[in-house]
Amino acid sequence: MSNSFNISVKPEIAAAVVKIDAIKTVIDDIHNTDLLNVTNIVTTSYAAVLDIHDTDLPAAVVKIDANKAVVDAIRATDVPNIQTNIDANETKIDLIPTSQLYGVDPSSGIFVDSSGDDFGVTTDYVLIKEFRSRISATYDIEFKLLTENGAANALCQIYKNGVAFGTERSTNSISGIVYNEELHFTIGDLIQFWCKTDNVTYWACVRFAFINGVIVDTPVIKTLGA
Repeated sequence: MSNSFNISVKPEIAAAVVKIDAIKTVIDDIHNTDLLNVTNIVTTSYAAVLDIHDTDLPAAVVKIDANKAVVDAIRATDVPNIQTNIDANETKIDLIPTSQLYGVDPSSGIFVDSSGDDFGVTTDYVLIKEFRSRISATYDIEFKLLTENGAANALCQIYKNGVAFGTERSTNSISGIVYNEELHFTIGDLIQFWCKTDNVTYWACVRFAFINGVIVDTPVIKTLGA
């Protein structure tokens, strides 16, 4: 007599086995297909990165070095040349006589004020005040001259660049006499006040010196071709 067994599986277990088999199929498919694709993509990307590293980056470095050489050349050559041209043009501008741009109206206003006493105590002229003309113009020179004692004469004369230029003034007034004189000076000239006494016992004094005038615009009118 033979023995036989009839083992029945519950439907729930059978359904679970089916689902497990389906999941395993999906996993096998991912392993056999998608992972291989990912590996291929990674390999390809790595090759591209290596190509960038080995080829493109050195080429970029070469271009950077070339551009740096150009920049260095500009810094070393062009910038100094530009500065030289600027300096040269500034020099040309500086050489334009200011009198072509401005003028002085000597009739009003104090252009330079040198208040305060300056003395001549010898019988030889000595320089006591000095100014430099910044523009070419005629100035109204004004100063007050006096002596320490009426027994002596105080003398003063305007010089230009160390040479007598104006009218010699003389007074024995102890309260002082104011003198005015219009004189022309060019740009760069020294306007100088020289003073002396005719009696060394008493000093001569220039109490103040004014260079009168007001700077006014004087546009330069140039003709065609001038």
